[in-house]
Amino acid sequence: FGAQLAGTPSNYTALVANLKPGDTLNLAAGTYLDGLEIDFQGAPNQWIVIQGPSSGAPARFLAKATRNTVQLSFASYIAIRWLHLDGGNLPNVDGIKAGGIQNSVVHHILIEGCRIEKHGGNQQTVGISTKCPAWDWTIRGNEILGAGTGMYLGDSNGDAPFAASVIEGNRVYDPEGYCIEIKFHNAWPQGMGMPTQTSRTEIRHNVLIK
Repeated sequence: FGAQLAGTPSNYTALVANLKPGDTLNLAAGTYLDGLEIDFQGAPNQWIVIQGPSSGAPARFLAKATRNTVQLSFASYIAIRWLHLDGGNLPNVDGIKAGGIQNSVVHHILIEGCRIEKHGGNQQTVGISTKCPAWDWTIRGNEILGAGTGMYLGDSNGDAPFAASVIEGNRVYDPEGYCIEIKFHNAWPQGMGMPTQTSRTEIRHNVLIK
């Protein structure tokens, strides 16, 4: 029931800043230079969708040294589909990163059909990364090429749990470090809305080549 919006390299940042639950932002083929900053929320039955062309020439995002190519914080009910993220092998610039801001949570996220390449400036540079409590993610049908680490979900200290998610049908080729790493969990953080019922993360039908 939301708006269907047509984005181009020249107008997309203004459109992103005003997305509302239920909106779909359709990005035209072209080169996008200012990344994506996603710090807003859809709703359970009104996801916000940001998508490029499903075939043909892509919506191609070029990395900059000053930021991650796609950054999520305080985001929920967001679908990101069919984007091409080119990291230019810049160090410490992740393709898609959730967190990095105190007390942020990122949940109910779909990342589908994206091509993430050249996010491999060093092993700490990651194709898809979470550094905050994150749950109910679906990471499906993506291709991650030449990353420092393909996916790094959670944090090394166990305080950023990644839970209740599905990772399926992805292709991760030639990372410097791990293809996929999911970190251990300490006790669930309280008051952040994480699921209290028993849950599991399913990892299936991925192709990992190192």
